[in-house]
Amino acid sequence: MYYENGKPITGAKDIDGSTYIFDGYGVTADVPKNLRYTTYIVQKGDSFWFIAHKLGCTMSELERLNNKSRFSLIYPGDVLRVPEK
Repeated sequence: MYYENGKPITGAKDIDGSTYIFDGYGVTADVPKNLRYTTYIVQKGDSFWFIAHKLGCTMSELERLNNKSRFSLIYPGDVLRVPEK
C-alpha cells in the first residue's frame, strides 16, 4: 500500500525509478524491481516474527514472498524466500 497526505494513491505512480499500478485502495501487486532475494532455512523455534526481526524485514514481506500467512505453520528445514539486505 502507498499513501500520500494520508490518502491511498491510485492509478500509476513512479517510485524510485519504477512505475507501480495501484488499485482504488492504494494496493499494488507489483514487486519492486530493484530488490534482491535470498533464502533462509527455518530453524527450531523460529516464527515469522522472529525471522522478520532477525533479518530486518517485515512480516508482510515474508508473507508475500512465500505465499503464506503469518499464521501459517513453518517447520525446521523449510526454505523461505527473504529479502537480501
